[in-house]
Amino acid sequence: VLEVQKRVLGPEHPYTLTLANNLATVLESQGEFSEAARIQRETLAVLQKRVLGPEHPSTWASTDNLASALQAKGKVSEAAKILHEKLEVQRRVLGAEHLSTMASASSLATLYERMGRKEEATQIHCESLEMLKRMYLFWCNSQGYKTILLEEHSHEEAGIKSCSIEVRGLYAYGYLK
Repeated sequence: VLEVQKRVLGPEHPYTLTLANNLATVLESQGEFSEAARIQRETLAVLQKRVLGPEHPSTWASTDNLASALQAKGKVSEAAKILHEKLEVQRRVLGAEHLSTMASASSLATLYERMGRKEEATQIHCESLEMLKRMYLFWCNSQGYKTILLEEHSHEEAGIKSCSIEVRGLYAYGYLK
């Protein structure tokens, strides 16, 4: 089906790329990690270089898919490298406090933990928590809610490790849930 789609619509058509991405996902679920990674790599190259560019959200999703296939294949260092590159682009394009950027940072930190790179993982997690705390406090303030920082535990090198914030105001629980 993919070969027919390439002939009919062309190899760079969005439907063709979506089909290739879906095929790779199915292959990965069936344990065909090498073939899945090959297709994901080809799809990502087309998206980055000729169709959407490295700053497009669909390119980022394809990057995640390739990283998943690489991890399944046992190539975690390569997966970490491309996730780190994606995170840097997202920080530049969206900003460090964008939810998509923070989700990517969390994914990379989780991968670093599995690789035994605890210090880097802790650094990213603590930075993300600090940003999340600022975002909650900003939002609460903009809504007129009163906030009380109940506790905050610092990490000796990386910022805050955890915190608890009390939020008071009409329907605060419902909005924050």
